[in-house]
Amino acid sequence: MGVYLAVWRLPRVGAAIGSSLVGRLHESMLSFAVILLVSPPHGYAASGAVLAAAGAGQTVGAPLWGRVVDRTRGTAVLLGTASAQAVALVALSAAGGSVAWAVALGALAGVVTPPLTPSMRAMLPRLVPAGLVAPAYALESTLQELAFVGGPLLAGLIAAVDGARAALVVTAALTLAGTCGYVAAVRAAPRAVPGASDGPATTPAPLGTRSAVTRALAGGAAFLVVLCLESMALVARVSAGTAVPAASWYLAATSVGSVVGGLVVGARLGPQDGPGRRFAVLAIAVVPLLVGTALPDPWGARVLVVAAFAFGTTIAPVATTLFQRLSRAAPPGRATEAFGWMGAAMGFGGVLGDASGGWLVAHAGSPVALVVAAAAAAAGGLVTRDQHRASGEPPDPGGAPAAERMQVHPDRR
Repeated sequence: MGVYLAVWRLPRVGAAIGSSLVGRLHESMLSFAVILLVSPPHGYAASGAVLAAAGAGQTVGAPLWGRVVDRTRGTAVLLGTASAQAVALVALSAAGGSVAWAVALGALAGVVTPPLTPSMRAMLPRLVPAGLVAPAYALESTLQELAFVGGPLLAGLIAAVDGARAALVVTAALTLAGTCGYVAAVRAAPRAVPGASDGPATTPAPLGTRSAVTRALAGGAAFLVVLCLESMALVARVSAGTAVPAASWYLAATSVGSVVGGLVVGARLGPQDGPGRRFAVLAIAVVPLLVGTALPDPWGARVLVVAAFAFGTTIAPVATTLFQRLSRAAPPGRATEAFGWMGAAMGFGGVLGDASGGWLVAHAGSPVALVVAAAAAAAGGLVTRDQHRASGEPPDPGGAPAAERMQVHPDRR
């Protein structure tokens, strides 16, 4: 814990991470709120379509906003997109009777998702010394799981008290408040990485021409397929036909497990650790979930809680190694855009996971959805293993990530 405390106590770091987490609560609240709003009258396939539309919108918007943030200070982009998404979510809260309208608003909300995640992850190397960048990424990805602990629980509590529509309205308010707090926290952050050489940033080759970047993005897509399938399968299995707020406890168990896994493993992950092995562990962790879905209640429900926690312990290490890998592979001056493309890749994975998850649990059941999740995790491990060797790039276990070495010209900040 000492290294995490050292990171958190640095100027602006705690405020930036904390406020960005509030602004990112929509990432977990939106999914559960939409399931609660749309599934009872229209079924899981319809809620999956709405979430898939939101993921598709995010896939389009994330790299666009990331590039704009790289070229400006990003304040206008962050505040503008947060305001637009808040309006879209409030409108979505009133669209429960029309699936087509809900799908359209879900897509809009995805397109205008504020680029808090790529901004935060590109900002970290400017806020912490080079030797603490890896623990900073581990801390940020681990603490993000707190949003996935509190998000479903908060959405479920609000829905139980005042309905799913109220959960979406609160989601909108938190997104706007968190974004404003993050902008205030990083307002005085350095415009370049400390110790970087002077001079303008170069214009590198397109991100897609770098094999290491492409493989990391493919791993991010597979990662979200797994998480979306697992969430949909858990809610469907526990709810027995129609989504109920109590299912949030099972989603929270997964996220608590991820917090524990991140804290235990995150501080021990070095630059040489790759996501391939972590994906393999993620695939194996699906097996206890399959056992829980096969057992009758009450034992099935009890096993599922423990299995969800165990599955969660494998999540944050996968995320941390993916972010480290992308940070090393990102071209100089393009870190926010690279993490924006990671958001797009994860959004695409979310589209596949939500759409296929809704269809699978409706037509084949939760066990089949979990089998597909395990297969997706195995595929993610294959595509990200031996990345340096496959891309022809030499390993860099001792060097700083590209995001740490990059120099951002003031005109582009």
